[in-house]
Amino acid sequence: MNEKILLDKDYAFVDYNAEQKLGRIIWKREPDASEYKIAYLTMLNFASAEDMRYLLSDIRDQGSGLPNERKWFEQELLPAINKTRLKKAAVVYDGTFSKKYYVNLIIAAGKKFGLSIKLFENEENAVSWLVSTSEEKEITEKTVKVL
Repeated sequence: MNEKILLDKDYAFVDYNAEQKLGRIIWKREPDASEYKIAYLTMLNFASAEDMRYLLSDIRDQGSGLPNERKWFEQELLPAINKTRLKKAAVVYDGTFSKKYYVNLIIAAGKKFGLSIKLFENEENAVSWLVSTSEEKEITEKTVKVL
């Protein structure tokens, strides 16, 4: 595999798989506000320069998710992501209600920018969904029918 490590700190591991066009953020602990932004901005800066199509964020060890960071994600990061080639994002979580609620707010915000985001309880299913082409074919077929 052709993987590039973008960030490896005590709070997060960020890498990119060129073969799958997949960026991953694996949270190691609950980040503070600055660390949260650094991890996502590292990914965003790389996505802006490369052909990154998919993003996976594993939040199982991230902590509760701070409201201000969620607002930053929705108001600043999502519009910036919209300017890249990212098409789909997957969130791997531990199945708890609080994290599902937190991510569902982000999913709703992502829809405004045409970013498809789904929740998963393991990385394997998340990656399978991300790199599958069925959804992209469906979107293309709908576009062709409209034209």
